[in-house]
Amino acid sequence: MRPLYLLREAMHNLRVNRGNVLIGIVTTAFTLVCFGVFVLLYLNLKNVTGTLQSDIEVIVYLEPGASEQVVSLVQKRLDTEPAAVTSTFVSKEQALQEFSEQFPEESLLLEGMDANPLPASVVVNLSPRFLDTESLSAFAERVKQLPGVTHVAYSQDWVDTLTLVGSYFELGAVVIGLILAMATV
Repeated sequence: MRPLYLLREAMHNLRVNRGNVLIGIVTTAFTLVCFGVFVLLYLNLKNVTGTLQSDIEVIVYLEPGASEQVVSLVQKRLDTEPAAVTSTFVSKEQALQEFSEQFPEESLLLEGMDANPLPASVVVNLSPRFLDTESLSAFAERVKQLPGVTHVAYSQDWVDTLTLVGSYFELGAVVIGLILAMATV
């Protein structure tokens, strides 16, 4: 008998205080929707940041006329690096073809030359856990020491900016998330 009485009293109070109940329901629903939208935005932006980080490549330029043994040694050493996920050799001819495809207007500059001025290289994709500034710099320094390597190129400024934006984004997300969570309660 007691639960039935409680149910009747609750229904009576809901009818008597319709305005307050409606305002409470709308406020709670709005806060939960805002929190849900925030979580979706956070996850999507986190995904975009991860995608941008996975596109970062390190290009290892080789000495002109590097022998197959030197190229093989460099690739083997890169494949044993814990930071490297994949390494792809790009010959001088492939580099010229890619340059012509990516920059059709500028490729006319190279047509008048007798020899291909572009060097052979190895393109390295890195593991996401090694995409911070310190790990990337250390990797580049190790690779520069390999025989046959003339230069190691990567976007240091881009990596620094992406790391900084990511850390600010994480901090902002935590603060906003806590504010929304407290407002929901």
